[in-house]
Amino acid sequence: MHKFMIVFKHEYALVVKKKSFIVGLILTPLLMGLMMFAPILIEKFNEKKTEHLAVIDRTNLDIGKKFVENLEVYTLDDSVTASFIVENLYVIDAFDVDEFNTTKDSLKNLISEGNLKYLVVITPDAVTTDTGVYVVASNENISANRKFRWQLTKVISSLRLEASNVNIPIDSVLNMTQRIDLIAKDLKGVTVSYEIQLFIAIVFVMLMYMLIILNGQMVMRSVIDEKTSRIMEVLVSSVTPFQLMLGKIFGLGAATLTQVAIWVIAGYTIFALNPIQSTMLNGILTPFLLIFILLFFILGFLLYSTLFALLGSIVDTEKEAQNFLVPIIMCLMVPVMLSSLIIDDPNSLVVRIMSFIPMFTPTTMVMRLNFLFPSLPNNSLFQPAVLESILTLIVLAATVLGTIWLTSKIFRMGILMHGKRATLPEIIKWIRK
Repeated sequence: MHKFMIVFKHEYALVVKKKSFIVGLILTPLLMGLMMFAPILIEKFNEKKTEHLAVIDRTNLDIGKKFVENLEVYTLDDSVTASFIVENLYVIDAFDVDEFNTTKDSLKNLISEGNLKYLVVITPDAVTTDTGVYVVASNENISANRKFRWQLTKVISSLRLEASNVNIPIDSVLNMTQRIDLIAKDLKGVTVSYEIQLFIAIVFVMLMYMLIILNGQMVMRSVIDEKTSRIMEVLVSSVTPFQLMLGKIFGLGAATLTQVAIWVIAGYTIFALNPIQSTMLNGILTPFLLIFILLFFILGFLLYSTLFALLGSIVDTEKEAQNFLVPIIMCLMVPVMLSSLIIDDPNSLVVRIMSFIPMFTPTTMVMRLNFLFPSLPNNSLFQPAVLESILTLIVLAATVLGTIWLTSKIFRMGILMHGKRATLPEIIKWIRK
C-alpha cells in the first residue's frame, strides 16, 4: 500500500501542478456552457424585424382579407411594432389562371431579391381540403408558418361551420376542442419536468464522455511515453505491476475527478442560490441521486481509464493506438445512441440488461437514474430501483478490479516489448503467466 500511495501521489501531483489543470478547470465548463446556451442567447439577442408578405386569394370568400386582419394580433417584443406587414392582397378569380401565374411569378422574384419574405397562396379548394393553402419563401420559418396556419385555420373553420349551419362562433369551437395539458406527477405527487430531467441527464453524460476520453488518452499517452523512455523497467523493479498500474490509474483519475468535484459543487451552489432553480434541484437533483451518479461516474471513469492503459501497454505509439480506440469509444456511445429507448422506458428488459453489461453500465445508469430516482417515495435502500442500482455498482466495481488485474498482467510483459505489435496469442500467453 505504501508503494501504491507513492505512485498515486506522484501521478496526481504531476497533473494538478500543471498550469493546464487550472486552465482546463475554468475553460472546460465555459466551453460546455457556451455550446449549450449559445443558441438560446443568440436567439434572445438577435434583433427581430417586421416581416413583409403578400397574399393571393383565389376563393372569392374573403379568406385573404380576414387572414390579413387576424395577423394584426402579432407584434414584436415592444408590443407596438407589427410582426407582419402585408404589402399586397391579390384577389384573383379561380378561373383566371394566367393572371395568377403572372402575379405569382412577379412575387417570387421579389422574394428572391429580398424585397418580400413570404407569399401565402389560398387556392380555390381551401375550404374543402386541408391542403388548399401553401407558403412560398426562400427558406422555411417554423414560427411564422405556425402563426399563419393558426390564423388560416380559424378563418377557414369558421366558413366550414357556416356552411354546415352550425350556429356556434369559431372561437367557442376552438376553445371546446383545444388540446388539454396532461400534467405528469411522480409517486410523491410532485410535478416533475421531463425537459429538466432530460437536460440534467445529457449534461452528466456529456461530462462523463468528455472526461473519460480526455483522461483515458492521457493515461494511454503516459504509459506509452514511459514505456518508450524505458523508465518503466526501473519502476517495475521497485513496485509490482499491479501497484504501479493501480497507482497510475487512480492518481490520474483523482486529478480529473478533482476538477469534476469543483464543477459540481460550484454548479450546485449557483443553482441553489436561485429560489426557482433550488426548487428544481430539491425535486430532481437530490443528494441521494448525486451520490449514485458520482459512484457510477467514478467507476466508469476507472474502467475506461484502465482500458486505455491496457491499450498503451500493447502499442508503442499513439498513432498505432488509434486503430483500437474506436471499439472502446463505441462501447461508451452505444447507450447514448439508444438514449430514446432508455428515456422512454427506463425499466424495460433491454435497458435493464444493458445496465448489467459493464461497458454500458456507466452511461446507461446515469440516464436511468435521472428518471427513476426523483419519483422514489423516499431514500430507502430497499426499493427495487435502488437495489438494482447497488447491484450494478457491485458488478461494475468487480469488473474494474478484474480489468486492472488483467491490465497489470499484460502491462508486465508489454512494457518489455519494443518495435513489435503484440498479437492476440501472445497477449493470452502473458495473461497465463
